[in-house]
Amino acid sequence: LSIRLNNMDFENAEELNSFFSNMNQTSLDLFNNCQSRYFLNDIISCPLNEKHLNTAIKTLDQFNLIGTLEEYDLFVNSVSKLMSWPEGTPPSKKNVNKENYGLDINNPEIFSILSKQVEYDILLYENVKRYGLIQR
Repeated sequence: LSIRLNNMDFENAEELNSFFSNMNQTSLDLFNNCQSRYFLNDIISCPLNEKHLNTAIKTLDQFNLIGTLEEYDLFVNSVSKLMSWPEGTPPSKKNVNKENYGLDINNPEIFSILSKQVEYDILLYENVKRYGLIQR
C-alpha cells in the first residue's frame, strides 16, 4: 500500500480513482471513513452507511471531553483543567506535514473522489462542531 501511494500521481484524477477502485477491503478500510470507524463498537470491514454514522454519533456520548482543531487552544486548556494541570500556553502543533504531494483539493474531480472516502467522517465532524467543545 505504501509503495502504491509513493508512486501515485495525486494530480491525476483517473489514477486516484483507480487507486481506490482497485483496493482490497482491508486497505480500503484504512481510507474509507477511517475516523468514523474509530467510533464504532466493532471492526467493520465493509463500506460504511448511515447506520454506522448514527452509531458513531451515539458513541460520542461516551467521551468526557471532545474538541476540534478549530478550538484547539480551548480544548487543551479544558484538558488541563479537567486533569488539574497548571494552565499555560497550549503546546504548539508538531508533526504537521506541509507537503500536499500535488493533491489539489480545489480540483472538483479530485475533491469528488476524495469526498466519497470521507463522507461520514465529515458528517461526524460537523456533528461535533455543531455542539462546540463538549465537556461532561
